[in-house]
Amino acid sequence: MLVGLGGEYGDAAKRVAEQFPDATFVVLNGAPTEGIVTVNYDGKQFGYVLGLVAGSMSKSKKIALLAGHQLAAIDQVIEGYRIGQKKVSPEGEVLVVYTNDWADVAKAKEASFNVISQGADVLLPYLDAAYLGVLQAAKEKDVHTVSIISDTLKDFPKQTYASTTLDFGGAMHEILKLVSENKLEKRDYLMGIGTEAGYLVGFNDEVPESVREMAKTAEKDLMDGKLTVK
Repeated sequence: MLVGLGGEYGDAAKRVAEQFPDATFVVLNGAPTEGIVTVNYDGKQFGYVLGLVAGSMSKSKKIALLAGHQLAAIDQVIEGYRIGQKKVSPEGEVLVVYTNDWADVAKAKEASFNVISQGADVLLPYLDAAYLGVLQAAKEKDVHTVSIISDTLKDFPKQTYASTTLDFGGAMHEILKLVSENKLEKRDYLMGIGTEAGYLVGFNDEVPESVREMAKTAEKDLMDGKLTVK
Protein backbone atom coordinates (compact mmCIF):
# COMPACT_ATOMS: atom_id res chain seq x y z
CA MET A 1 0.00 0.00 0.00
CA LEU A 2 1.31 3.44 -0.97
CA VAL A 3 -0.06 6.65 0.58
CA GLY A 4 -0.10 10.15 -0.88
CA LEU A 5 -0.49 12.84 1.77
CA GLY A 6 -2.53 15.34 -0.21
CA GLY A 7 -4.81 15.74 -3.21
CA GLU A 8 -1.85 16.80 -5.37
CA TYR A 9 -0.89 13.10 -5.53
CA GLY A 10 -4.22 12.05 -7.01
CA ASP A 11 -3.30 12.15 -10.71
CA ALA A 12 -0.01 10.35 -10.16
CA ALA A 13 -1.71 7.67 -8.04
CA LYS A 14 -4.31 7.12 -10.75
CA ARG A 15 -1.65 6.68 -13.45
CA VAL A 16 0.42 4.24 -11.41
CA ALA A 17 -2.67 2.34 -10.19
CA GLU A 18 -3.58 1.64 -13.82
CA GLN A 19 -0.16 0.02 -14.29
CA PHE A 20 -0.31 -1.95 -11.03
CA PRO A 21 -3.97 -2.90 -10.48
CA ASP A 22 -3.14 -5.34 -7.68
CA ALA A 23 -1.51 -2.64 -5.55
CA THR A 24 -3.43 -0.28 -3.27
CA PHE A 25 -2.92 3.47 -3.51
CA VAL A 26 -4.37 5.80 -0.87
CA VAL A 27 -4.68 9.58 -1.27
CA LEU A 28 -5.64 11.82 1.64
CA ASN A 29 -7.86 14.78 0.69
CA GLY A 30 -8.03 13.52 -2.87
CA ALA A 31 -10.85 13.77 -5.38
CA PRO A 32 -12.78 10.47 -5.54
CA THR A 33 -11.07 8.50 -8.32
CA GLU A 34 -11.77 5.07 -9.74
CA GLY A 35 -9.14 2.50 -8.83
CA ILE A 36 -7.67 4.24 -5.78
CA VAL A 37 -8.63 4.78 -2.16
CA THR A 38 -9.36 8.39 -1.23
CA VAL A 39 -9.88 9.66 2.30
CA ASN A 40 -11.83 12.88 2.84
CA TYR A 41 -13.73 14.70 5.56
CA ASP A 42 -17.41 15.51 5.80
CA GLY A 43 -16.84 19.25 5.80
CA LYS A 44 -20.53 19.98 6.29
CA GLN A 45 -20.46 18.30 9.69
CA PHE A 46 -17.39 20.15 10.94
CA GLY A 47 -18.62 23.46 9.53
CA TYR A 48 -22.04 22.96 11.10
CA VAL A 49 -20.73 22.42 14.62
CA LEU A 50 -18.40 25.42 14.38
CA GLY A 51 -21.21 27.49 12.86
CA LEU A 52 -23.37 26.74 15.91
CA VAL A 53 -20.64 28.10 18.19
CA ALA A 54 -19.68 31.07 16.01
CA GLY A 55 -23.31 32.04 15.43
CA SER A 56 -24.09 31.81 19.13
CA MET A 57 -21.07 33.87 20.20
CA SER A 58 -21.10 36.57 17.52
CA LYS A 59 -22.35 39.92 18.75
CA SER A 60 -22.50 41.47 15.27
CA LYS A 61 -24.28 38.47 13.68
CA LYS A 62 -21.49 38.46 11.09
CA ILE A 63 -18.97 35.63 10.96
CA ALA A 64 -16.33 34.87 8.34
CA LEU A 65 -14.37 32.05 6.72
CA LEU A 66 -10.99 32.58 5.10
CA ALA A 67 -9.41 30.03 2.75
CA GLY A 68 -6.64 29.92 0.17
CA HIS A 69 -8.73 29.00 -2.87
CA GLN A 70 -12.23 27.82 -3.66
CA LEU A 71 -12.34 24.01 -3.59
CA ALA A 72 -15.15 21.49 -3.32
CA ALA A 73 -14.01 20.59 0.20
CA ILE A 74 -14.11 24.25 1.24
CA ASP A 75 -17.57 24.67 -0.27
CA GLN A 76 -18.83 21.87 1.96
CA VAL A 77 -17.39 23.51 5.08
CA ILE A 78 -18.92 26.87 4.11
CA GLU A 79 -22.32 25.29 3.58
CA GLY A 80 -22.24 23.58 6.97
CA TYR A 81 -20.93 26.77 8.62
CA ARG A 82 -23.85 28.76 7.20
CA ILE A 83 -26.42 26.15 8.20
CA GLY A 84 -25.05 26.04 11.75
CA GLN A 85 -25.10 29.81 12.06
CA LYS A 86 -28.65 30.06 10.70
CA LYS A 87 -29.78 27.47 13.24
CA VAL A 88 -28.93 29.81 16.11
CA SER A 89 -28.97 33.19 14.35
CA PRO A 90 -31.42 33.25 11.41
CA GLU A 91 -30.53 36.83 10.53
CA GLY A 92 -26.79 36.13 10.56
CA GLU A 93 -24.35 36.45 7.65
CA VAL A 94 -21.20 34.56 6.63
CA LEU A 95 -18.47 36.47 4.79
CA VAL A 96 -16.17 34.30 2.65
CA VAL A 97 -12.73 35.42 1.47
CA TYR A 98 -10.10 33.60 -0.62
CA THR A 99 -6.56 34.86 -0.17
CA ASN A 100 -5.15 32.92 -3.19
CA ASP A 101 -2.35 31.64 -0.98
CA TRP A 102 -2.47 28.91 1.65
CA ALA A 103 0.77 29.85 3.39
CA ASP A 104 1.16 33.65 3.20
CA VAL A 105 0.61 34.91 6.75
CA ALA A 106 0.63 38.59 5.73
CA LYS A 107 -2.09 38.08 3.09
CA ALA A 108 -4.27 36.20 5.57
CA LYS A 109 -3.80 38.90 8.16
CA GLU A 110 -4.74 41.66 5.69
CA ALA A 111 -7.82 39.70 4.56
CA SER A 112 -8.80 39.24 8.20
CA PHE A 113 -8.56 42.96 8.88
CA ASN A 114 -10.82 43.49 5.86
CA VAL A 115 -13.63 41.20 7.07
CA ILE A 116 -13.29 42.57 10.60
CA SER A 117 -13.78 46.08 9.20
CA GLN A 118 -17.01 44.79 7.64
CA GLY A 119 -18.26 43.71 11.05
CA ALA A 120 -17.20 40.06 11.31
CA ASP A 121 -16.30 39.21 14.89
CA VAL A 122 -15.76 35.42 14.64
CA LEU A 123 -13.36 34.13 11.96
CA LEU A 124 -12.77 30.58 10.72
CA PRO A 125 -9.42 30.04 8.97
CA TYR A 126 -9.21 27.09 6.56
CA LEU A 127 -5.55 27.59 5.67
CA ASP A 128 -2.14 26.00 6.05
CA ALA A 129 0.58 28.14 7.68
CA ALA A 130 -1.39 31.30 6.83
CA TYR A 131 -3.88 30.56 9.60
CA LEU A 132 -1.44 32.39 11.91
CA GLY A 133 -2.27 35.65 10.14
CA VAL A 134 -5.95 35.19 11.00
CA LEU A 135 -5.18 34.54 14.66
CA GLN A 136 -2.81 37.49 14.83
CA ALA A 137 -5.41 39.83 13.33
CA ALA A 138 -8.06 38.50 15.72
CA LYS A 139 -5.77 39.14 18.67
CA GLU A 140 -4.93 42.68 17.54
CA LYS A 141 -8.57 43.61 16.89
CA ASP A 142 -9.94 41.78 19.94
CA VAL A 143 -12.25 39.49 17.98
CA HIS A 144 -12.42 35.69 18.04
CA THR A 145 -11.95 32.60 15.93
CA VAL A 146 -13.10 29.02 15.63
CA SER A 147 -10.65 26.44 14.32
CA ILE A 148 -11.31 23.49 12.03
CA ILE A 149 -8.02 21.84 10.99
CA SER A 150 -5.83 21.94 14.06
CA ASP A 151 -6.31 22.88 17.71
CA THR A 152 -5.49 26.56 18.21
CA LEU A 153 -6.73 26.65 21.81
CA LYS A 154 -3.24 25.89 23.11
CA ASP A 155 -1.49 28.85 21.47
CA PHE A 156 -4.42 31.28 21.21
CA PRO A 157 -6.74 30.39 24.11
CA LYS A 158 -8.29 33.85 24.42
CA GLN A 159 -9.08 34.19 20.70
CA THR A 160 -10.32 30.64 20.04
CA TYR A 161 -13.93 30.04 21.04
CA ALA A 162 -13.91 26.41 19.87
CA SER A 163 -11.63 24.07 18.01
CA THR A 164 -12.02 20.88 16.04
CA THR A 165 -9.16 18.89 14.57
CA LEU A 166 -8.76 16.88 11.39
CA ASP A 167 -6.54 14.06 12.61
CA PHE A 168 -4.94 12.57 9.51
CA GLY A 169 -3.08 10.05 11.65
CA GLY A 170 -6.41 8.92 13.06
CA ALA A 171 -7.86 8.71 9.55
CA MET A 172 -4.99 6.49 8.43
CA HIS A 173 -5.47 4.32 11.51
CA GLU A 174 -9.08 3.78 10.42
CA ILE A 175 -7.86 2.77 6.95
CA LEU A 176 -5.24 0.41 8.37
CA LYS A 177 -7.89 -1.28 10.51
CA LEU A 178 -9.85 -1.99 7.34
CA VAL A 179 -6.68 -3.38 5.73
CA SER A 180 -6.07 -5.70 8.70
CA GLU A 181 -9.67 -6.94 8.45
CA ASN A 182 -9.34 -7.32 4.65
CA LYS A 183 -12.25 -4.91 4.20
CA LEU A 184 -10.59 -1.97 2.45
CA GLU A 185 -12.26 -1.08 -0.86
CA LYS A 186 -10.96 1.13 -3.64
CA ARG A 187 -13.43 3.96 -3.07
CA ASP A 188 -13.82 7.26 -1.27
CA TYR A 189 -14.04 7.18 2.54
CA LEU A 190 -15.75 10.20 4.10
CA MET A 191 -14.71 10.80 7.72
CA GLY A 192 -17.32 12.45 9.92
CA ILE A 193 -16.99 14.44 13.13
CA GLY A 194 -16.78 12.59 16.43
CA THR A 195 -14.49 9.86 15.09
CA GLU A 196 -10.84 9.04 15.57
CA ALA A 197 -10.22 10.91 12.32
CA GLY A 198 -11.75 14.22 13.44
CA TYR A 199 -13.47 15.58 16.50
CA LEU A 200 -14.38 18.56 18.64
CA VAL A 201 -11.41 19.37 20.87
CA GLY A 202 -12.87 21.93 23.25
CA PHE A 203 -13.77 25.53 24.05
CA ASN A 204 -12.30 28.55 25.78
CA ASP A 205 -13.61 29.94 29.05
CA GLU A 206 -15.87 32.53 27.38
CA VAL A 207 -18.18 29.95 25.81
CA PRO A 208 -21.18 29.32 28.09
CA GLU A 209 -22.16 25.82 29.09
CA SER A 210 -25.36 25.97 27.05
CA VAL A 211 -23.40 26.57 23.83
CA ARG A 212 -20.88 23.86 24.71
CA GLU A 213 -23.63 21.33 25.29
CA MET A 214 -25.35 22.28 22.03
CA ALA A 215 -22.13 21.73 20.06
CA LYS A 216 -21.28 18.46 21.83
CA THR A 217 -24.81 17.15 21.33
CA ALA A 218 -24.65 18.02 17.64
CA GLU A 219 -21.33 16.19 17.32
CA LYS A 220 -22.76 13.08 18.97
CA ASP A 221 -25.96 13.16 16.92
CA LEU A 222 -23.98 13.54 13.70
CA MET A 223 -21.72 10.64 14.67
CA ASP A 224 -24.72 8.45 15.57
CA GLY A 225 -26.58 9.32 12.38
CA LYS A 226 -29.41 11.03 14.25
CA LEU A 227 -28.65 14.38 12.60
CA THR A 228 -28.02 15.25 8.96
CA VAL A 229 -26.76 18.66 7.87
CA LYS A 230 -28.98 19.96 5.09
